[in-house]
Amino acid sequence: MLNFEGVVNPLSFGYVSVGLLKQFRNNNVDFNFLPIGGNLDWGAFDKIDDNFKNYLNSSAQNFLKKFNINDKCFKLWHINDSWKKLSKKENYLLTFHELDSLTDEEVNILNSFDKVFVTSKFSKNVFEDFGVKCPVVYAPMGIDTEIFFNANKPRPYKDIIVFSIFGKWERKRKWTTKTIQAWISKYGNDSKYKLHCYVSNPFFKPEQMNQVFAEIFNNQQKPFNVDLFPYLPTNTHLNEAYNSTDIVIDMGGGESISLPSLNCVGMGKHGVIHWNSGMKDWADENNAVLVKPNGKEPVYDGIFFHQGQVFNQGNIYSYNNDDFISGCELAIKRFESNPINEKGKELQNTYSFKIGADLIIKELHG
Repeated sequence: MLNFEGVVNPLSFGYVSVGLLKQFRNNNVDFNFLPIGGNLDWGAFDKIDDNFKNYLNSSAQNFLKKFNINDKCFKLWHINDSWKKLSKKENYLLTFHELDSLTDEEVNILNSFDKVFVTSKFSKNVFEDFGVKCPVVYAPMGIDTEIFFNANKPRPYKDIIVFSIFGKWERKRKWTTKTIQAWISKYGNDSKYKLHCYVSNPFFKPEQMNQVFAEIFNNQQKPFNVDLFPYLPTNTHLNEAYNSTDIVIDMGGGESISLPSLNCVGMGKHGVIHWNSGMKDWADENNAVLVKPNGKEPVYDGIFFHQGQVFNQGNIYSYNNDDFISGCELAIKRFESNPINEKGKELQNTYSFKIGADLIIKELHG
């Protein structure tokens, strides 16, 4: 039996936990599931089969009766708090990491595991370069075609090209404000293009998001071709947003996977991708327009990242606005040549949860 620690929630950790747990069950892996935090939030997962939900709910409810401290434990969590071990024998961690360095504390925690899994080659290199001695294994994953798929519906705007930005607003790591402002400087109030912004941060109060948007638009009237969307509550809503997209923009400066853009490009959408960290694994010149970084900057923003802390210290990649706009122009030409990104759809064959789960299961039994 395997002890599996993870979360069920609408965030990235929850999406990956559910994706892997589905595949573990499909592979007939016997596991006891311990939900970190104690709750299972299925609100976003309206496309998940009820039988699987019931199975996982039952496993979580009976965990304390059935788990064995001598069984292996696989944990999907932040480096912070992951040091709390469940198994007396073998403990494995899958974590996300976006920056270019590790603190001594992070290295020490990671070295307390028998094996660590990461979702990007970039993270694997950072971990090994900074002194993680236990095996670090890269496990590609991220696409679940049962949840996110091309609905084959007519485009919402026949003669308008729709750009979309996804992911919770972050000034530095995701460069949300900078990217939207750069797009507006070129395409704002141009009736040939739209920008859909799905950047509401669920950790912010509505008044905080209003302040963010006021800053983005320099306290002036929003361009008519920029649409702001509230936080999307379910995967059905998110799938509809992906399907309404022609070109996905992802100019983040540090990502472990970047799930929205990977899924969009994997559905056949065109993409303008800041080619760094985790996005370098799946984005290439054939399936996306790549914007090369022009350097690095400290990640600290005073909100999500604070200098001098024990965790999450380091730099993210930066980019030049002119390079970004050139990328948008090339993506428009690609879209006009063929609205379907055929090379992007091939990502479904290399970055699925089945592939990631198969690799992890093999490593756990190796």
